[in-house]
Amino acid sequence: MKWILVYIAINNGVPIAVNGAGPNYYYNTMTECFWAREKLQKEIASEAIHSVYFPIGKQAICMRFEQ
Repeated sequence: MKWILVYIAINNGVPIAVNGAGPNYYYNTMTECFWAREKLQKEIASEAIHSVYFPIGKQAICMRFEQ
């Protein structure tokens, strides 16, 4: 089992989902993925306002899958 960080953004009412860590990048543990999500949130939040949350219309989740 592997984990993938899925980054979701709403652009003009259309949801877009991509691998938040980059193409073909996966994590071996849930913890690794959660730390990467935390880092991504800080990078995205610093672009707009300093916040502990993802900006409105943006979110990331860690999803387990079989490779």
